[in-house]
Amino acid sequence: MKKYIACFILASFFMPIAIFAHQPNYIDKKIEIINTEPDISKAYYGELIGSKAVYTIYATSSLKLYVQILSPKIKNSNKNFTVLITDERQNTIVNLETPAEEWQSWYEDYGGDWYWQGPSFSGVIPAGTYSIVVSNPDNTGKYSLAIGETESFPIKQTLYTIQELYSIKTNFFNEPWYGIFYGIIGKYLLLSLAILIVILFVLIWFFVRLLKNPRKDSQKKNLNK
Repeated sequence: MKKYIACFILASFFMPIAIFAHQPNYIDKKIEIINTEPDISKAYYGELIGSKAVYTIYATSSLKLYVQILSPKIKNSNKNFTVLITDERQNTIVNLETPAEEWQSWYEDYGGDWYWQGPSFSGVIPAGTYSIVVSNPDNTGKYSLAIGETESFPIKQTLYTIQELYSIKTNFFNEPWYGIFYGIIGKYLLLSLAILIVILFVLIWFFVRLLKNPRKDSQKKNLNK
């Protein structure tokens, strides 16, 4: 019985995270990021404050690389980011650059957030080390960089993802703490919390009944004497 309850509790938290499109990573103002799994779908949320951000990715074998730059649709957001992808010999793979007026408004259902959607790249690259440089003329502003296409959410990623979502909502999108409950994933999280509250109530009720029963049994024995 305990085994089934534990599995149900884990599933109630894991299921909403498993439907998320990318593994979210709030990197704040970091400018040097290492990615050893470029095929796994991840979204990095960062901010430039005077310097370029350099992502180093290690491909152990040939793979299809996907990269896209986005900007949060908030006050004073920037849409002039460029993304330069080079190999270990500094040869240019692609330089993603699109005029600001061509960035498209886009609503992301899972997180419940609005973005400005910039240029993207998808292509097969051989094994090797690559650099992805995010910049703009002033090297300022918040951005989101999506890398990889394969969706993967191991159980150990669940609690980390909830923590990252909170940081993204409050620090990246400047939303209140309850912004984590927006979108599809937020509704699933609310449902999961409701289920856990019900389970907790049932367990408390069960243990209270369990504690009362021995007293009744002892009272009956005393009456029979």
